Amino acid sequence: MDRGDLATILAAAAVVAGLFLLVPSLLTPGMAPVTPEPTPAPSLPPTTPAPLTPTPTPAATPVGITPYRITYTGQYSSYPVLYLPSDMSSYGASDPLWRFNSSIRFAYLDETHGGLTTIFTVPYPVWRLNCTVSAWRSPEKAHLRLLLVDAETGTNIEGMEWRNPGSIVKNVQSRFRPLYLIVSTEYVDRVVVSLETPADFL
Repeated sequence: MDRGDLATILAAAAVVAGLFLLVPSLLTPGMAPVTPEPTPAPSLPPTTPAPLTPTPTPAATPVGITPYRITYTGQYSSYPVLYLPSDMSSYGASDPLWRFNSSIRFAYLDETHGGLTTIFTVPYPVWRLNCTVSAWRSPEKAHLRLLLVDAETGTNIEGMEWRNPGSIVKNVQSRFRPLYLIVSTEYVDRVVVSLETPADFL
């Protein structure tokens, strides 16, 4: 037997063996081919889809008020009142606290000396002058006098007098009138007058 015959016999044996592996039902009639059992997938606990959570809508931002600064003016020759009364005692002490829960500052004066302010108007029916006096060089000599004047009629609407550092508040009821302030200071290093209105009126 030569090498060619041996190769042919081995090839035939390989074909027969392949038939046994690939098509066993052809060699053994009546028997179904054996198929391997599939590996079961691991069982997981049943899940319910998570409910969709809506993105919260941000609350509306309240419209803020940027306080405007009231300044002194040198053009006051036409103002009806240029001087403070000699006696400011009639205006009394600080007014009682408001019954309102909160207040908003809508304008302010921030100065280191006295003067007459530019004319301004206030659109709110009720508001107040909240004045703070600072005096660190000679606090025992600090003296502030302030007058709120109607620029058309020259009527003195409200006034205050304060000695030593501290605060004083005066309530005002004057709406849409042209107004100005006369401020007199002695030994005062800084005076801040905040114009405030109840938040209920905004």
